[in-house]
Amino acid sequence: VSTQSTWGMFDMAQKFGGTILGFIGGTRGLLAGEAIELTQSLVHRYRNTGGFDLLGRTMDVLDASKDAEAIVDVVAKLKLDAIVLVGGTRTQTDAGRLAERLQGKPAIIGVPVDIDGALIAPGVECTVGFDSACAMYAQLVGNTETDCASARKYWHFLRVMGREPSHVAVEVALRTHPNAVLLTEEVAHWRQNLATITRQLADLVVARAAKGKNFGVVLVPEGLLAAIPEMGGLIDEISALLKENKAPTEAAVLEQLSPWSRALFETLPDFIRAGLLLERQSNEGIQLSQIESERLLADLVGAELARRKAAGQWKGSFNSICSFLGYQARGSLPSNFDCDLGTVLGATAASLAAHGRN
Repeated sequence: VSTQSTWGMFDMAQKFGGTILGFIGGTRGLLAGEAIELTQSLVHRYRNTGGFDLLGRTMDVLDASKDAEAIVDVVAKLKLDAIVLVGGTRTQTDAGRLAERLQGKPAIIGVPVDIDGALIAPGVECTVGFDSACAMYAQLVGNTETDCASARKYWHFLRVMGREPSHVAVEVALRTHPNAVLLTEEVAHWRQNLATITRQLADLVVARAAKGKNFGVVLVPEGLLAAIPEMGGLIDEISALLKENKAPTEAAVLEQLSPWSRALFETLPDFIRAGLLLERQSNEGIQLSQIESERLLADLVGAELARRKAAGQWKGSFNSICSFLGYQARGSLPSNFDCDLGTVLGATAASLAAHGRN
């Protein structure tokens, strides 16, 4: 959907007699001054399509204090009147800091594009991409629910993108009505631990089994683990250790964790421990998309139900299937709403650039 905002910028720039340059690879291309001129034939091929494949993207973070000099050199070399940064929360934060640093020379403009819908700012009612992503997720979840009700023997644990807030999970749940949806905000607000969440889900399985329904769908937001109090503390400790050692061994991490975090870490399954030790993102955040939190919940619920069955408290069956619905929606065809929104925001960005406004 970022390509749609590019079309809006290009179309408006033509009316002002301007030229649009695209930096190859996003911020990396900006710092290196690697740009191409966007022509009508090139931009038209990507019109009403999703993704960032017109120019590509990187996960680099712009540091206003460190990168300002390089950007000023690129601006002078290419004779730029404005720089438009297209992206979500981190990108727009970088845009704001860069604008303050450069004091309007050139103008720095941000176009809010973010499938998570996590960008909260005055005047930003919705980010480009959120509607399209939720529509795609809803289709996938709805398909799963139909198959689940047909087979009548599986519990599907589906993880969707969205850290905090859980806007994607909420929107998809409103469209598809799963049997359970977990929200990072509620977990954090009520300080629910893993044991509490496990018991609640196990109670749901038992209640449905009593009606002869040994199947269901649970929706899990990507950011759930970080919202659980004990897991959040463990993640913070490990992240601090990874700043000093980018690739520590599990044994080395265990030696430096606090007693409480060490005990928790040792109880976690191998696939979760491995995910917690992955190299951090460019913003030093944990790679939550690589941690199978839905699988952890399914395993814990299975263990709790096995305990109840052994105690004679339950007689149903529980078979889980875990899936991560992540990148399938990032490059989906944009909805009509996002096509219109992207075009309008892109045109607005070009108009601001033409008038030298941030």
